[in-house]
Amino acid sequence: MSRWKALCPFAMVVVASVIGLSPATGQTPDDQLAPSANREPPERIGAPQAALSDEAIEAAFRNGRAERGKSLALTLRDTGRGLMNALNTLADEPTEGSGFWVEIHTPLTWLAQLSSDAAKDYRDVSRGDLEPDDLAAVLRVTVHPDMPDRVSRSGMRQSASVEHVVIRPKDRKDARVLQPLSLRRFDETAVGRHGRTASFAGVEAIFDLDSVARVRDQARDGEFDVIVIGSGDREKTFSVKKKHFERLPGLSQF
Repeated sequence: MSRWKALCPFAMVVVASVIGLSPATGQTPDDQLAPSANREPPERIGAPQAALSDEAIEAAFRNGRAERGKSLALTLRDTGRGLMNALNTLADEPTEGSGFWVEIHTPLTWLAQLSSDAAKDYRDVSRGDLEPDDLAAVLRVTVHPDMPDRVSRSGMRQSASVEHVVIRPKDRKDARVLQPLSLRRFDETAVGRHGRTASFAGVEAIFDLDSVARVRDQARDGEFDVIVIGSGDREKTFSVKKKHFERLPGLSQF
C-alpha cells in the first residue's frame, strides 16, 4: 500500500514528485504560499520482513484507526529555526522558513500510519491490503527540505534542498556512519499567490534495522543522530534520544 500524504509547517502544502533538485526562484516578495500536492509511489525496498505477529499487526492497525488522519511518525524539527522565527514574528520581521525536518517510522508505526491514513478516508486496512515492503524490517527516515515562507529572493535566502542523510551513534563524531539501503528523492514545491513557484528536494531513506541496532550499541542509552546533508554546504544533526524511544515502538526488538 502506498502512502499518499502532504505535510509541511507554516500552512504550506507539498507537491512531491521524483524530479530535479534545483530550485526555481520567484520574483515577487509578497507572494504567499498556496497548496498543491502530488506524490509518485516509491520503488520496491526488497528488505527482509520484520518478525511481526498477527496480533502485533492488528494492534498497529487499531492504533492507527484511533489516531485517524494524524501523523504517527517521530517528528524532529529545527528548534533553533523555530525560535528565531518566533522572535522575528514578535518583532514584526520576516520569518526564515521551515528549516529541515525529519519523520521516522519503525515497522509498527508504519503500519499504524497506513491505518491512520486509510481511516481518514473512512477505509479499513487489513493484512491482505499490505505490500511486501510494508512489512520490511527497516527504519524509514523522511527528510523534508528547508522551505521558504515566501516565494521571493529574500524569502528563500535560507532555503535548501536535502542531498543525503546518514545515521551515527549520538555524540560519536569519530564513529563510522550508517548509509541508507536506498534513497529516493522528491520535490516539495511552494506555490505563491501570483503563481510563482520554488522547488526544493527532500529524501526518503531506508535503513536496515539490524544495522541501526549495531549503531545504537555504540552509544549511551542507544541514542543516535540523524545527519542531514543539504545543498550549499548545509548540514543539520537531529538527535534521537532516549525520551523519543516511546514514539518508536519496536525499535529494539528487530
